[in-house]
Amino acid sequence: MKAKRVLTMREIQTVLSVKPHTVSLDADDMPKELAINDICAGLVVVDDKSKIVRLAHFTVAEFRRENILTNIKSIRTPDFRP
Repeated sequence: MKAKRVLTMREIQTVLSVKPHTVSLDADDMPKELAINDICAGLVVVDDKSKIVRLAHFTVAEFRRENILTNIKSIRTPDFRP
Protein backbone atom coordinates (compact mmCIF):
# COMPACT_ATOMS: atom_id res chain seq x y z
CA MET A 1 0.00 0.00 0.00
CA LYS A 2 1.36 3.42 -0.89
CA ALA A 3 -0.21 6.75 0.07
CA LYS A 4 0.60 10.38 -0.71
CA ARG A 5 -0.14 11.41 2.87
CA VAL A 6 -0.16 9.83 6.31
CA LEU A 7 -3.14 7.59 6.97
CA THR A 8 -5.17 6.97 10.09
CA MET A 9 -5.77 3.49 11.39
CA ARG A 10 -9.42 3.79 10.34
CA GLU A 11 -8.40 4.60 6.75
CA ILE A 12 -6.06 1.61 6.66
CA GLN A 13 -8.79 -0.63 8.08
CA THR A 14 -11.15 0.61 5.37
CA VAL A 15 -8.64 -0.01 2.58
CA LEU A 16 -7.97 -3.52 3.83
CA SER A 17 -11.67 -4.34 3.98
CA VAL A 18 -12.36 -3.55 0.31
CA LYS A 19 -13.21 -6.66 -1.69
CA PRO A 20 -12.85 -6.92 -5.46
CA HIS A 21 -16.04 -6.44 -7.49
CA THR A 22 -18.02 -4.85 -4.65
CA VAL A 23 -19.59 -1.42 -4.35
CA SER A 24 -20.15 -1.30 -0.60
CA LEU A 25 -18.21 -2.00 2.56
CA ASP A 26 -19.25 -4.44 5.24
CA ALA A 27 -18.17 -3.37 8.73
CA ASP A 28 -17.77 -7.04 9.66
CA ASP A 29 -14.97 -7.33 7.08
CA MET A 30 -12.95 -4.52 8.65
CA PRO A 31 -9.81 -5.88 10.35
CA LYS A 32 -9.31 -4.98 13.99
CA GLU A 33 -6.55 -2.53 14.94
CA LEU A 34 -4.87 -5.18 17.07
CA ALA A 35 -4.74 -7.59 14.11
CA ILE A 36 -3.10 -4.94 11.91
CA ASN A 37 -0.56 -4.15 14.64
CA ASP A 38 0.22 -7.86 15.02
CA ILE A 39 0.67 -8.36 11.27
CA CYS A 40 2.95 -5.33 10.98
CA ALA A 41 5.14 -6.80 13.75
CA GLY A 42 6.62 -3.55 15.04
CA LEU A 43 7.20 -1.94 11.64
CA VAL A 44 4.58 0.73 12.30
CA VAL A 45 3.44 2.76 15.29
CA VAL A 46 -0.01 4.24 15.87
CA ASP A 47 -0.37 7.60 17.61
CA ASP A 48 -2.80 7.12 20.51
CA LYS A 49 -4.53 10.49 20.04
CA SER A 50 -4.65 11.02 16.29
CA LYS A 51 -4.57 7.32 15.31
CA ILE A 52 -2.09 8.25 12.55
CA VAL A 53 -0.01 5.27 11.44
CA ARG A 54 3.69 5.87 10.80
CA LEU A 55 6.70 3.72 10.07
CA ALA A 56 8.41 2.82 13.33
CA HIS A 57 11.88 3.89 12.22
CA PHE A 58 13.39 5.70 9.23
CA THR A 59 15.28 2.53 8.30
CA VAL A 60 11.95 0.86 7.46
CA ALA A 61 11.26 3.57 4.87
CA GLU A 62 14.82 3.26 3.57
CA PHE A 63 14.46 -0.51 3.21
CA ARG A 64 11.18 -0.09 1.30
CA ARG A 65 12.73 2.49 -1.01
CA GLU A 66 15.71 0.26 -1.78
CA ASN A 67 13.50 -2.75 -2.47
CA ILE A 68 11.25 -0.75 -4.79
CA LEU A 69 14.30 0.43 -6.76
CA THR A 70 15.65 -3.12 -6.94
CA ASN A 71 12.31 -4.40 -8.21
CA ILE A 72 12.10 -1.65 -10.84
CA LYS A 73 15.61 -2.45 -12.07
CA SER A 74 14.79 -6.15 -12.30
CA ILE A 75 11.77 -5.59 -14.57
CA ARG A 76 13.41 -3.11 -16.93
CA THR A 77 13.04 -3.81 -20.59
CA PRO A 78 14.37 -1.77 -23.53
CA ASP A 79 10.97 -0.01 -23.74
CA PHE A 80 10.66 0.65 -20.00
CA ARG A 81 12.39 3.57 -18.29
CA PRO A 82 11.33 4.61 -14.75
